[in-house]
Amino acid sequence: MAGAIWSMPQKDIMNYPVRSLFEFFNNHKLLHGKKDRPKWLTVSGGSINYVNKIINFLRANPRVKLLKNNGVKKIKRENGFTKITDNKGNTSQVDHIIFSQNPSKVINILSDIQKKELDLLGKFKANKNTAYLHSDESIMPKTKKIWSSWNIFVPKDEKNHISVTYWMNKLQNINNKTPLFLSLNPVRLPNEGSIFKVIDYEHPVFDSKSITALKFLDEIQGLNNTWYCGAWSGNGFHEDGLNSSLKVANKLGIKALWD
Repeated sequence: MAGAIWSMPQKDIMNYPVRSLFEFFNNHKLLHGKKDRPKWLTVSGGSINYVNKIINFLRANPRVKLLKNNGVKKIKRENGFTKITDNKGNTSQVDHIIFSQNPSKVINILSDIQKKELDLLGKFKANKNTAYLHSDESIMPKTKKIWSSWNIFVPKDEKNHISVTYWMNKLQNINNKTPLFLSLNPVRLPNEGSIFKVIDYEHPVFDSKSITALKFLDEIQGLNNTWYCGAWSGNGFHEDGLNSSLKVANKLGIKALWD
């Protein structure tokens, strides 16, 4: 179950500190009886809807310049400013920069990274996972009555391979007329004609090094006007990404609209 929650194989999940693991399970009532378990809610239509709301909110502000799918090649901080060079060779200068991706990406593009930053950010790793959106029911458990929102598969001869298939019809209240599944690192590929889309993701790896490093993240927050946030700085979930970004905004003197 832990491997499925964090999209990590057994060899990695075995390095997850036991105390942190049970604190998470207890906080989310995963160890409670069925009567005490919370009823989980999902964003109607998927997380793309809240992403689009953020994009539309930003676009409505004439002071905001929004660039999408504009890869960053290099970042250099000098004379109190930060220069950002994209893959097209364009350079922009800003007062502050906020990184919201996994630290392993930051290390590769921050050209003047300091030892203190490197030592801390280097503790955070990420696993690559491939997801298949498909309609192949044969990927699911053979007995349909035990189908769940999350279905975990661990091959007997390959314990370091974990596969999770999400039943999207149940998760997103989608009409069952078209079966829809999202399989992460499937044991076998869905039938070719059933695949709608293939997506590569990177998920944070949580181990004793990264969890300990989180306690010292504030020591580099704001250093050279550089800030860090993201799901990796919590438990790896969307809510953690939101909470960490609000903390950074607050440090910059910006309050949430509902405060």
